[in-house]
Formats: sequence, C-alpha cells, structure tokens
Amino acid sequence: KQWYQRRVLFFYLLLEEFMDLYQSQKTHSRYKEWRSKQIERDLQYVPDKLTEEREYLQNQAEAVRNSSSRYQQDPWNWFDWISYISMFVTSICVITCLMGKTLMEGESYSESYRQFALWTS
Repeated sequence: KQWYQRRVLFFYLLLEEFMDLYQSQKTHSRYKEWRSKQIERDLQYVPDKLTEEREYLQNQAEAVRNSSSRYQQDPWNWFDWISYISMFVTSICVITCLMGKTLMEGESYSESYRQFALWTS
C-alpha cells in the first residue's frame, strides 16, 4: 500500500508542476502583451528630438520580446524536472528487471508486483 501512495503522490506533484508551468507561461505571455502595448503607445508620443528616449524604448521593446518566463529561470524548477525524470526512469527500469526475471524464472506476476513494491518502498 505504501508504494501505491508514493505513486499517487508522484503523479499529483507532476500534475502540480505542469499546472505551475502552464500558469507561468500564461502570466508571462499576458505581461509581454501588456508591456509591448505600453511601449508602442509611448513610442508614438516621443518627439523626434529625443533620440535617446526613442532608443531607450526600442531597447525595452526588444528586451520584452526576448524575455522568458521566470519558471524557466528558476534552478529549483530544473531540479524538480530532473528528479521527476529520474524517478520515472528508475520505475521503468525496476519494472523491466522484475518482468524479465518473471519470464525467465517462471514466477507469477503477483510475486513480481510484491518485489516491485519492496524495491520502491
């Protein structure tokens, strides 16, 4: 039962991570759209004499276009994804090893699942 609870927790955390990623992308996209409109509006009202102001706003617009969401810049999110991938790969390896052992030794599948539960608890 304990390995089942861990798998449910794993999938819950994975779902939460996907929701966080989606929300971050959505928020960043809205911010980029809002900020771009602001900069374009400001550029319309800059007199030709103020070249430094125009250059500053153009640099700001370029920075907004090239920006990425904070989710991708946070090292903890990278660590989370590496952890999830390693847990998934480990589970696949354990299942593959146990299924191979089952086929070679003729054990029942219930015995393999019991061993899998012991390996992952």
